Amino acid sequence: MGVIKRLAVLVVIGFIAASCTSGSSAQDTVAAAETTEEVVEESTTTTDDEPDAIPEIADAIRPTLEIPDSDSYNNPVAEVIARYTLYQQTRYIAAGPPIADPEHEPIDDLMTGDVEELFRDLMTKLRNDNVVLVVEEEDSVTYSPEVLSPVVKKVEGATVIVEDCIVDNSYIQDRASGEVIEARLRTRQLTVELIFEDGQWRVRNSNINHKYEGESSCPERT
Repeated sequence: MGVIKRLAVLVVIGFIAASCTSGSSAQDTVAAAETTEEVVEESTTTTDDEPDAIPEIADAIRPTLEIPDSDSYNNPVAEVIARYTLYQQTRYIAAGPPIADPEHEPIDDLMTGDVEELFRDLMTKLRNDNVVLVVEEEDSVTYSPEVLSPVVKKVEGATVIVEDCIVDNSYIQDRASGEVIEARLRTRQLTVELIFEDGQWRVRNSNINHKYEGESSCPERT
């Protein structure tokens, strides 16, 4: 992989960690990514043809999420936590093999506002750079980082704040060569805002409060 493409992909790695922020922090993230792109140059050009990929990635079957109706839950808190968990899974399914998909159907159902816009932009960039986000085999059933213990911290009308601590062992992989560009175990402590919109709970904001190398119990969590 060329130096220019490697630099551009490392920008994506930083961007995906913060891709679900909104407001001024989201704008800062996008601006920083765009500025870096100008420095390292455009790494790829979008075409109508799907880029080359090794068979292991090209032939992969994207997992399907089942999203239950609201009537399936015993109480509103259970529904909020379930929708948040589906949101986390969707982020990794859409970015994963066989190719990153900015039009992955659950995105529209589980995200809204800046979170949705930034995530679709990120999926387009991953697709154009011909890379995918892959998780370790032991997570293949849910195809997402381990959702440790999300809890509802605050409820204000149609807005709910969820706090979580997730262990992420995903890695960026080049579709054409199979090369793993970056792989490391890390833990993130998150605060996520969901709003009730069009009859469903959707994620509108997500902020990384603390990041740790390796696996952590998120001691700063309150």
